[in-house]
Amino acid sequence: MKNFNSLPISEQEKIKGMLKAYDEVDVFFENGKYQYGVVLKKQYAPDHEYIGTFKASEIYTEQERIENYINEFYEYPISYKGKRDYALLKKMQDRTFNNDYTTMTHWQGKIIDGDFQLTEKVTIKI
Repeated sequence: MKNFNSLPISEQEKIKGMLKAYDEVDVFFENGKYQYGVVLKKQYAPDHEYIGTFKASEIYTEQERIENYINEFYEYPISYKGKRDYALLKKMQDRTFNNDYTTMTHWQGKIIDGDFQLTEKVTIKI
């Protein structure tokens, strides 16, 4: 298994993005590209390599995992100990699209002084 930090930064970011919603991700390299998830084939390329299984608990702190859970699912996990503001969760579900629907803007937050708070509007390409 390769060390997470030895992977290209762009691939590290993809893995971290997947680990926001999932507990682990399998990574393979084949035909010059990284692939994610279980890949079973009849025949493998000459450069096929199992990179490893990365776990959210190895990449994120417990607080980051709670923040990721709230930001991804708009719910509080059982382990969250702060104030539960359901109006805030509803606000997080509001999305704004540009005129041609190629970008979407939505709220994300972090735990500050023990409570989850909205901290930034994030715009992503869709």
